[in-house]
Amino acid sequence: MVPRAARIQRRMITRETCGVAPEARYRNVMLRALLVVVLVCAAHPAAEAGPYCSAVAQLGPEGGELPPGPTLAFGTEDVYYRSKRQRRARPMTLTATIDGKRVGLRTRDVSLGDGVLRFVTVRSKRTGKLELWTINSELKERVSVAEYVITDRAVMPTKATGTVRRTLDSRLDLYRLGRATQLAIRVDVPAIAFSLRWRTPKGAWKQRMLAVTTDEGHTEARLGETICGLSENIPMDALAAGIEVELTALLPDGTKLPVGGLPNPLVMPERNDGDAPPTDE
Repeated sequence: MVPRAARIQRRMITRETCGVAPEARYRNVMLRALLVVVLVCAAHPAAEAGPYCSAVAQLGPEGGELPPGPTLAFGTEDVYYRSKRQRRARPMTLTATIDGKRVGLRTRDVSLGDGVLRFVTVRSKRTGKLELWTINSELKERVSVAEYVITDRAVMPTKATGTVRRTLDSRLDLYRLGRATQLAIRVDVPAIAFSLRWRTPKGAWKQRMLAVTTDEGHTEARLGETICGLSENIPMDALAAGIEVELTALLPDGTKLPVGGLPNPLVMPERNDGDAPPTDE
């Protein structure tokens, strides 16, 4: 008989090993960054480990000071096993305290096509230390998700600029499954989500919401393949040919900032970020 603690530990697989956990696996997931990936071997022991893929885009921004009554957001992907959807996204339930006293939250869900973007507004104008919590269903204990300082002195930016790079989502490399190729737009503001308008040349404008991804402390909107390459939020052939885009960063105080500095058309870079340039032989 395997001890309960050992069974739980085997389920808490880390980012380097398999797919991404359903939202219940949060023991070691403090969600300190806007994108937190936890890998899982399903609801049974590790003998059933496999390439699950899902992700939780954590509440953004990543800590810091916020104005009273802020709105935050996080995106939850649908859960896939290999190429088959197992279930739709289930955003985690949060509670909040300011200086240890419970405060109310108002939530609003927006469909992302391959997941859900949940906006969370703090229903209090109090200042102090804001802490967000969820319940770990495995251990039946409260887990801290994120911490902020609510202050009247918080200042939100008035301008946003974006830079473009190409990157990979390689969560399922262990299983030799496909990687997700993404065009990342890095934005220098504490966005909680992005609103994107885009079109192909002479095509009709389309609009969608995007969850925030954080990479090494930088806020990004990612276009292209999602969920380990099993889905797309923007068609890859359109990104290869070039699209017109209008990107807007949504901030915790409700401000909507147009993101400047983007090329027009926006085209998927040829090389992944960090790749060495080709050499002449």
